[in-house]
Formats: sequence, structure tokens, C-alpha cells
Amino acid sequence: MDILYLIIPSVIAFAIIYYTVYYLLSLREQKIRDKVANELLSDFDYEKEKKEIKSYANLFQVIQMCPICISSLVLRDGKYGEFWGCSSFPKCRFTKNKF
Repeated sequence: MDILYLIIPSVIAFAIIYYTVYYLLSLREQKIRDKVANELLSDFDYEKEKKEIKSYANLFQVIQMCPICISSLVLRDGKYGEFWGCSSFPKCRFTKNKF
């Protein structure tokens, strides 16, 4: 029975040390991951990417054609959200949902 009292504290101490080291290593890894992510994102030009995405959206808008008058469809904002509408509005009133 005396040996059990000697073994249990050492096992508990080992477990505490193990989990403390594991926790500290995971914190260190997270800090390194955050540092790398911040360095990568600091060079990222959001405005340039936003303009590029809009230019692709404009290309997509021109590709879609109105089935009624063969004019191009444009993305418009309405009361209930965005929708595709004929560019020759008000002469042609064709619309369709964005999705």
C-alpha cells in the first residue's frame, strides 16, 4: 500500500508536466501561425482585389442576355435585394433572381 502512495503522485506530476508542455507548445505554434498569417495578409492589397473582382462581375453581366429583347442583363439593387434586369428598361421589363 505504501508503494501506491509513492507511484500515484509521480504519475500525477508526470501528467501535469506533460499537459503543461503540450499546452505551451501549442501556444507557441499558434503564435507562429498568427505571425505568418499577419505577414502574408499585410502585403495583401484589398482594394486591388476588390476592383479585379468587380471587373470579373462586369464581364459576367455582359455575357447574360435578355431572352425577350436580346439586350444584356445587368445586376441591379432592388427593394428585396439584388436581381438581374434588362439593360433596355423601361422598354423591356424582364427580370430574374440573382441566383
